[in-house]
Amino acid sequence: MSEWFYGMEIGDKVVLGCFHKEKLVGLANVDRDKSNRKRSLHVGILGISVEKEFRGEGVGYELGKTIIEEAKKKIPGLKMVVLDVFSINSNAQNLYKKLGFQKAGCLPKSILYRGQYIDDIKMYLEI
Repeated sequence: MSEWFYGMEIGDKVVLGCFHKEKLVGLANVDRDKSNRKRSLHVGILGISVEKEFRGEGVGYELGKTIIEEAKKKIPGLKMVVLDVFSINSNAQNLYKKLGFQKAGCLPKSILYRGQYIDDIKMYLEI
């Protein structure tokens, strides 16, 4: 958890939670991509998670829209946000398209999910 706070303090991370009656029901984050040293510092990696009983209520959309706006303000030099989504998760793909993301490509059968291999879809948003 202290890594989160440090990342936020130095401008490499933003985190947003959604609460309902004091229960955390959604979480979103954008982290600066440091995987290629300085070559990818302009890229943020998006993650959104919403509790099952709150899906389809607009929580994911509000989290996504808000976290992207916060990332633009708080992560210096950010030019693009990327994400991975399971090919079988059409609801999440539709959410990301609604937020403006475009499909960049697909890694066939690169995810082992519940005993079967599924595709990993890569999506991006230029900001």
